[in-house]
Amino acid sequence: MHLQEKAIKRKDSEAFDVSDLNFHNSIVEGSQNDILSTVYNAFSNLMLKSRRRTNKIAGVAQESLEDHQKLSLAIKSDNRNLAHQAMFTNIDKIEGNMNRILCRQKKFPSKSKAG
Repeated sequence: MHLQEKAIKRKDSEAFDVSDLNFHNSIVEGSQNDILSTVYNAFSNLMLKSRRRTNKIAGVAQESLEDHQKLSLAIKSDNRNLAHQAMFTNIDKIEGNMNRILCRQKKFPSKSKAG
C-alpha cells in the first residue's frame, strides 16, 4: 500500500492502478482458494479496466487506499468478520462508482417497452 500512497501523492494514476492490482492479487494468492483464484484471473483484465475508469473520479483513489488499509488490518489481525465487511464495503463502493460512470455515459441498456 506504500506504493499506492506514493502514486496518489504523485498523481500517477497508472502506478496507482498497477499497485491496486498487485494488492488484490496478493489477497487472492493469500486466500489459497483455487476457485477464487480462477474467478479472479478470469476477470482481472476487466477489473483493471474498471479501476482505470473509477480511479479517475476525484477522491476515489484515496478512498480505495483507505479501504485497502482497513482490509489489510483485518486480515493481519485474523478477523474474518471485519475482513469480510471491509471487502464488501469496498466492492459496494466500486459498484457505485461504476454506476456513476455508466449513468454519465448513458451506457445502461434502455428498458424496452412492452407493446
